[in-house]
Amino acid sequence: METNPLYSAYLGELYGIAFFTAFANKYSDDSHIHKWQLLINVEQITATKLKTELTSISIPYPGHGAKVAQQQVGSGIAMLEASIIRPRQGKVGGLLNAR
Repeated sequence: METNPLYSAYLGELYGIAFFTAFANKYSDDSHIHKWQLLINVEQITATKLKTELTSISIPYPGHGAKVAQQQVGSGIAMLEASIIRPRQGKVGGLLNAR
């Protein structure tokens, strides 16, 4: 089954909202919270615009409580935790070994 690109983009926005929100809440200090809030706002604005387009072409979209939306939120948080927990040297070493 082929997924509509607007629908995929909407799910990506949910992922981004979760990622940036979790980062702002768990790992950011007060001096950077404004930057994270701006990124969250961009994701929310984009998600709202995508919902409008999806509605106009009669494609249903998941609300924040829907299973697929919760999966995106879980994926965003998991990606954040993996990127924070993994030491930077491990990331660089992994890239160098991938060649």
